[in-house]
Amino acid sequence: MAPLTRQAATDSDPLDVLYIHPAVDRQDFHLPMGVISLMNSLDCRKRGVMLWELTPSLIRRARIAVLDLNWYFPLALVERAAAVLKQYHPRIVVVVGGATATIFARQIVERFAVDYVVRGDAERPFRLLIQTLLDGGATHHSPNLVFPGGAAEWSYSVSPDDTDYQLLDPVTVDWFPTFHQRMQRVHRDHPGEFREDLGVYPFVPVLRGCRHACEGCYANPQNHWGLFRRGFVARPADAVIDSLERCQRAGLSTAHIIGDFCELLPETFADAILSRNYDLHLTYDLFNLPPPQRIDEFLARFRSVRFICHLYRDHGETPCPEHAERLWQLLRQLRGTTGTVALFADYRQIDRGFLQEKRAGWPHVSLFDNAYWYIPVPYPGGEMEVSRQFEHFYRLCRGES
Repeated sequence: MAPLTRQAATDSDPLDVLYIHPAVDRQDFHLPMGVISLMNSLDCRKRGVMLWELTPSLIRRARIAVLDLNWYFPLALVERAAAVLKQYHPRIVVVVGGATATIFARQIVERFAVDYVVRGDAERPFRLLIQTLLDGGATHHSPNLVFPGGAAEWSYSVSPDDTDYQLLDPVTVDWFPTFHQRMQRVHRDHPGEFREDLGVYPFVPVLRGCRHACEGCYANPQNHWGLFRRGFVARPADAVIDSLERCQRAGLSTAHIIGDFCELLPETFADAILSRNYDLHLTYDLFNLPPPQRIDEFLARFRSVRFICHLYRDHGETPCPEHAERLWQLLRQLRGTTGTVALFADYRQIDRGFLQEKRAGWPHVSLFDNAYWYIPVPYPGGEMEVSRQFEHFYRLCRGES
């Protein structure tokens, strides 16, 4: 983390909540999927900044600081950021959440300058914690919390009839000026693109978890239970439609859906989503390949669709000749349409020359290496196993192993 500058913030108004994205570099605009909706659930004075925007004056203006820790990569950055927050403002309350924070909750509150970790689904616990802190009440009875010396009952998980889950706002980001300006440029200059280097926004939330047990995936039912204390759950179709229409009203060019409702939910769900037109480009992550007529429905309802596909079945897990033949049929089907494909394959396992040659006649297809998906990540487990994992990933993030 670079030293804090003495540059003044853009204004001097007090802040109730300061959200800090622990960006690993100045091109890291890839926010975890749920962060925007969580911050939009707060009715208070709030602001979002990248870690490299943090200044002493900004820290001193805030009552509460919030950091995300979903993937493990910024683990050491979160430790350093929390220490700096307390250095410049000893009374600031530091809150952390996300998948990695959930797994390492006890280690984080005991070894970092962090006051609270919100475990699992955070929609209600996060809002209740922030409101209680701002009101000066007792926080230790808020659900899902871990804090130095104790923990509250892990009693909240989202459900389909949960209004906190139905009414998510993944779009509004005017409280995060740098991210807002960046995404305005992305939507103007790169409509319909799915590129992590640009920052993927907005994610339209459809479901959490999965019915499939892919090795290494946090949506795997066993891993998901350890992270969220629940199984697979989907939002109602009308809530998803509302999120897509919210994107339109905000003047965005593109929406992103990761959570293949064609594969994982009843056909009536897809029928409902695709029953109306959207003035949006869409990127859509396919777990497996739907029938040709469903592909045509997507193309008819959106300005363009970029399908994220995999060379193998089951999100890239299973080699299958039938899937490969269906994939080539899909590529032929999309030729000359508003549909394009981002085709992912593990370059360690395939003949790249053959794939490049196969793709030569399909300019609407882009190839991507998904080998990085298979790097080790921490998983829920018993106390000793989690402690061992923490030491490993903590040293890794500090460059010690």
